[in-house]
Amino acid sequence: MNNKEEEKLVNKIKDFIKKKEKGFSMKIKNIFLLLAIFLCSLHFMNKNVLAASSNNDNDNITVSYYTHISDIGWEKEYSHKDGNLSGTTGKAKPIEAIYIKADNLPKGVTLTYRAHVRNIGWQKWVKNGKMAGTTGKAKSIEAIEIKLKGTSNYIVQYRVHVRDIGWQDWVENGSKAGTTGKAKPIEAIQIRIIKREGMLTYQAHVQNIGWMKTVKEKAIAGTTGKAKSMEALVINKTGYNDLIVRYRAYVKDKGWKSWVGEGKTSGTTGKGKPIEAVQIKFKKASDDYSIMYRVHVRDVGWMNWCYDGA
Repeated sequence: MNNKEEEKLVNKIKDFIKKKEKGFSMKIKNIFLLLAIFLCSLHFMNKNVLAASSNNDNDNITVSYYTHISDIGWEKEYSHKDGNLSGTTGKAKPIEAIYIKADNLPKGVTLTYRAHVRNIGWQKWVKNGKMAGTTGKAKSIEAIEIKLKGTSNYIVQYRVHVRDIGWQDWVENGSKAGTTGKAKPIEAIQIRIIKREGMLTYQAHVQNIGWMKTVKEKAIAGTTGKAKSMEALVINKTGYNDLIVRYRAYVKDKGWKSWVGEGKTSGTTGKGKPIEAVQIKFKKASDDYSIMYRVHVRDVGWMNWCYDGA
């Protein structure tokens, strides 16, 4: 899934997010699942775009940052940390440059980021502790992308305050925060790193192919554009210890199969019976987590998002 697709996803679920969001300190996480149906492919995505605890319990990994503000200049060096606000709001003072660094990252993990600057566009990616943006040119940062490379165990999340828009939703790991082509500068930013609490994996059995390889969140299981139906699926997870995933498939000529738990097959194999619909949920409803999913249907394409067994 590319950055534009993730941005569209965030916009589509904005109303759902607002219903759940209660404040910065709450541990609310959403596990978003993409499926493709008839069933051609299955795609899960975990996006912690909502509030999570600060990373005091994340093996001492911290993220610090400071910005250069129009008409004000540089803030104190690395004076903001782990989700604190850098910049200003309500003063019409754009951010023009930013330094970001992460401390105590595991070996082989790097923090990279880039800025979209007014009248310049996207700059090159820079690494931990380097400047993104410009100074002395009166050119505001309009969008930013930040990501961690070399790990699936940690997630960098960030959100920005945009002129005439206000605070946008949290995004993560390379997704765009801000706007491009609208001449709306970023005026404030918050950044944090959290430890991933689990991982979903899943496998599809596809017509004339058989069992395909097991894939992780954000990867597609199955096929699209090949007119090959998904006939069975298996879902597993690591972590998310208090949650139990349940799922069931609607099979051609057979109807709904029984709900099954993690590691069990839903659907059929060797019978030429495609899956026509699927439901996925937690065994017990959670105030802290939600599962969202959608399917790709032959001759229709990607359907709208559903969540929590709908």
